[in-house]
Amino acid sequence: MQLKRKRFMYWPVWGLPYSDSRRFCVVGLEVGPEACHLVVLEGTLKGPIGVVWAESLCLPAGWVVHGEVLQPLALGQWLSAYMNAKGYRPEGVYLSLDDRFVSYHTVALTAGMSRDDVEFQLQAELQATFPEEVQPMCVDFDAIDGPVEPGEQLYLVHAVPRDRVQTMQRMAKAAGWPVWGVAPSRAAMASPCDVACLAALGAWRETAVNFLWHRSVQHLLMPRIWWSRVALSVVSGMFLAVVAILVLTLWLDVTQQDAADTVASAHAYEEAQQAHNHAHAAQLRGQAQMRWLQSSQNVSSQSWQWHRVLGQATQGVWVIRVYQQGKHWTVQGEALSPDHVRRLLEQLKTLDIWTQVPEMQQLHILPARSRTGLPVWQFRLEADLKVGL
Repeated sequence: MQLKRKRFMYWPVWGLPYSDSRRFCVVGLEVGPEACHLVVLEGTLKGPIGVVWAESLCLPAGWVVHGEVLQPLALGQWLSAYMNAKGYRPEGVYLSLDDRFVSYHTVALTAGMSRDDVEFQLQAELQATFPEEVQPMCVDFDAIDGPVEPGEQLYLVHAVPRDRVQTMQRMAKAAGWPVWGVAPSRAAMASPCDVACLAALGAWRETAVNFLWHRSVQHLLMPRIWWSRVALSVVSGMFLAVVAILVLTLWLDVTQQDAADTVASAHAYEEAQQAHNHAHAAQLRGQAQMRWLQSSQNVSSQSWQWHRVLGQATQGVWVIRVYQQGKHWTVQGEALSPDHVRRLLEQLKTLDIWTQVPEMQQLHILPARSRTGLPVWQFRLEADLKVGL
C-alpha cells in the first residue's frame, strides 16, 4: 500500500523555536507480527496537515521476526537511507510495539499520591504480584473507575519488557531520528497503516499510552532551557548597558562646549546607569536561578538513588510508604523476615547521599499472617539526607 502526495526536504533548525507556520514531518512506524508499516505526516505547530506517504515495508529477511526487531542497528540505517532516498528528513518518530508484548493489570493504591509515587508503588506491586516477571518493565498507567476500598484509587497499568523499548530506541538512534513516543499497537484497527498513522498523530496530541520516561527527558532538558533564558537575560542587559554608555560618550563629545547641555548629559548618564542596574539585576536573577536549579538537581539525584535501591529491593520486602520532611527521610514497609530488612538497610547505607545513614527505628512481627501463610514483619527506617526539599 502506497499513498503519495508530494516530496519535500526538511532540515531541522536546532536550538531555534519553530514558527507557527513552519512545516515539518513526523514518522509513525508500526512493527507488526507480519510486516512493518510506515506513515509520514506533514504539519505545523498548529496541527497536522495530511499524510504525505504511507507504505508497507519489504525488509530483508531475519531483521524482524513475528513483531520482534532482531537487527535494530541494521534496520535503523536502512530506514534512514530509505527516507533520504525519498527526500524526507523526519524531525521525530513515534513507534508502535506489537500488542502481544504488552501486559495489562489493574492495581488499587492509596488515593491522592503524586504521579512519581504512583509509578514507584506500581513497580513494587508488579514485582510482588508477578515475581516470575523478573526482567525490568516499562509502565504507563491511567486512573480508572472500579470497586475499591474507601481511600483507594484503581489504576489500569500497561507494562512491557524494558529491553523491547530499548531495542526500538536503538533502531531509531541508528536512523538518526529522535523518539517522541513508544506505544502498543491497536490490533482492532482497520489496517496496520492506520496504526502507524495514529502513532504519528501523537506529535499533536497526547497519546493514550507512552512507555517512554518522558518526564526524565523533560527534566534533563530543563537545565538547558534555564541556562538559555539566563544567558539571554544577561547578554541583553550587558548590550543595553554598552549601548547606553556609547550614546552618553558621544553626547558628551558633541555638547561639551555648551553648558546648557549639562542637564541633558546628566539625564543620559542616569539612563545608562539604570540600564546597567537592570543588567546587573538580570545577572543576579540568573545566578539565583542557577543556584535553585543546582539544588533541585541535587535533590533529584538523591531521590533517584534511593528510589532505584527501593525499586530493586530483594524479593520479600514491600515498601508501603516513603516520605521526606526537609532533610529527614523515612520509609515504612513489610518483609518476610528481619534478614530481608537488613539486606535492604545495607544497600541503602552504601549510597553517598546521607548525613546520617539509615537506621532501623522499628521492626516487629504482625500478629496475623499474610495471604501466603508466612509471617509478616513491619519495619521503619529513618535517615538524614545531605540536601532537603
